[in-house]
Amino acid sequence: MALGVAIGVFAAFVPVFGFQLGLAAVGAWLLGANVVAALLGTFVGNPVTWPLMWLSSYKLGAVLLGREDLGPEITSAIDRIGASLVAMSPDALSEGGRLLLPILGAMTVGAIPVGLIVAAAAYMLARRILQTHAPD
Repeated sequence: MALGVAIGVFAAFVPVFGFQLGLAAVGAWLLGANVVAALLGTFVGNPVTWPLMWLSSYKLGAVLLGREDLGPEITSAIDRIGASLVAMSPDALSEGGRLLLPILGAMTVGAIPVGLIVAAAAYMLARRILQTHAPD
């Protein structure tokens, strides 16, 4: 069960928005962990924690990739995507993808070490809780 929780926590960090549950379930199944525990572990990613998760993943990924902070570019990209969507531009999706690709790339690279560290901590915590509260 602890391994399942850790797999779910790791999956929550991977920026495959909308697919974390599937990633956690497949990962748990492949590693022989508890799938339900993995699904529950993904809920570490929620509207309260997402900003910290995304920012830490992005910042570390940018450092690992040797990129400067894309903060101003992120704001500009969001503004241009919003304007494209409001104008109902047929190129809005491709423009959005082109603008966001460097950001998502950095987030993905950073999510791996950050997610592994937090998943390891979640594993140790879940294991301790399960050992302490396991029925005799």
